Amino acid sequence: MGSAFRTLSPTALSHFDTIPWCAALISSPNYHPTSLPSPPEPGRDSFFTTTLRGPETIRAVYPLHTRPDPSLAVPIRETRILLAVGNQLNGHTHTAHGGFSAAVLDEAMGAWMTINREWNERRGRESVPKIGMTLTMTTTYLRPVLTPGVVLVTVRCEKVEGRKWWLSSTLEDGSGAVLVKAEGLFINPRALI
Repeated sequence: MGSAFRTLSPTALSHFDTIPWCAALISSPNYHPTSLPSPPEPGRDSFFTTTLRGPETIRAVYPLHTRPDPSLAVPIRETRILLAVGNQLNGHTHTAHGGFSAAVLDEAMGAWMTINREWNERRGRESVPKIGMTLTMTTTYLRPVLTPGVVLVTVRCEKVEGRKWWLSSTLEDGSGAVLVKAEGLFINPRALI
């Protein structure tokens, strides 16, 4: 879960560093680049890591997160992911399919959980969240996601209660206009705790 955004490479940096609004975000002292290891078992997360990866689909990915607050059980409150998309993700001409946009927001919320879990585990801390599955997600489409292009996905933690946490995510263009937004409720399945 959340591994679509596992690749942080010099190629991705060079792709986004040439776009002024992306370069400003990358150089911001408020955000830190992040990367995660490959999926733990073969075939896991293949929808994003294999099927949707390519020069005409997901071209480049650059994930960042806010400075962790070690005093919190959920130390990283916000992640941001720069995503370059091609024109083979379309539902209409030069417009990404709505299902793709929803899948991106769901995957980004999963990435937020993975980033927090792995940050805690590297420091020998009990991890909240441990693992999560989407229980519900409400998606609102406000404007078309134009392709090819670059978008910014932002995920924030709204609330955590026991095995449940509520996240919000947005997909924005370079001017800051929100194109798609989602609210998700995720849960730690009892069998996986």
